[in-house]
Amino acid sequence: ASKRAVEFAEATFVRRNLDKGYALLADKARSYVPMEKFNEKVTTMHPNGHPGKVTAVKAVAVPGERIVSVSLRGEGSAGAFDYAVTLVGTAATDYRVTTFAGGRSS
Repeated sequence: ASKRAVEFAEATFVRRNLDKGYALLADKARSYVPMEKFNEKVTTMHPNGHPGKVTAVKAVAVPGERIVSVSLRGEGSAGAFDYAVTLVGTAATDYRVTTFAGGRSS
């Protein structure tokens, strides 16, 4: 799950490839979040720049659910960034992003 969260964050927040980031969302998330809203949220999260790299800090599985919450830390010339990415799935079926939040922390 951490690997998928980092892949999503690198595509979306570091390289600003919003099409790829959107494609990494779970089907259900894409069904109720149009591309325009996705772009708007990412832009709002980064008013003063983007991280140069992102690493996973911790991953916590929700007991009894196929959900994992991953905390990410971004670093770059624009400062430090903290993100929370929630993924659904299993190691066998792979993970897909359902929600994300955060942005610049310092």
